[in-house]
Amino acid sequence: MSHFGFIVVLGVSFLASVPAMDYDVTVDLETGAVEPGGLAEGVEWQVPLSTPSSKSKSNSKCRRQGVLKLTFDGDDLECVDIHLKFENAQRWPFHIRDSLAFEPKGVTDTQDNVVEVTTWNKDISVYRRNSRGVWQLQANATNFLQGTVKMIVANNKFYASNGAKNFSVKRSRMYPINKAAADDSTFNLYLGLNRGAETDWRQGTGLCWVGLSWRDERCGSVNWLKDLE
Repeated sequence: MSHFGFIVVLGVSFLASVPAMDYDVTVDLETGAVEPGGLAEGVEWQVPLSTPSSKSKSNSKCRRQGVLKLTFDGDDLECVDIHLKFENAQRWPFHIRDSLAFEPKGVTDTQDNVVEVTTWNKDISVYRRNSRGVWQLQANATNFLQGTVKMIVANNKFYASNGAKNFSVKRSRMYPINKAAADDSTFNLYLGLNRGAETDWRQGTGLCWVGLSWRDERCGSVNWLKDLE
């Protein structure tokens, strides 16, 4: 794992103490089952769930793909738990973007202040594009996408844990959920499931299940954040 001054790395899982929860939305990428069928408040399909036609993916049982759009309002929908289950993750199994208005890391673009959580096989990386248009690596971990992976997206923060490796990235302008709410607007996040969030030329397999749960009642809890501050 790469280490930067603003990354907090812990020896034990900081998400292990999170109790079992009732998920607001679950998506089974193996069977195609989605609960509830109409999704939930703040969650919608940007790209509906489908099965790719590529023959190269025909032998992977977890190959369905789609893009979920999450809308944060800074009030009831303030931060979210994202639980993922992987089996032999390949290529681009999962992707998080906070904008679809430009090309991904590695392609020329003109959008400022963007965060991208990108994956390749079992590795995960977090990049931020600064105001000068330079992509900066914020954190990365190899062989991370195995078994159950837990993530939390909150105002200015991203947390991730697979039970053995953990990291957080905290930046003042990253995921400005509260600022958007103060401006009477919303903040959107896009989750690419077995594909890129903004384009289907990035495709992957091995993400088998996703569970989402809004956790507004704990977003501002000092006790909840104390081990990470």
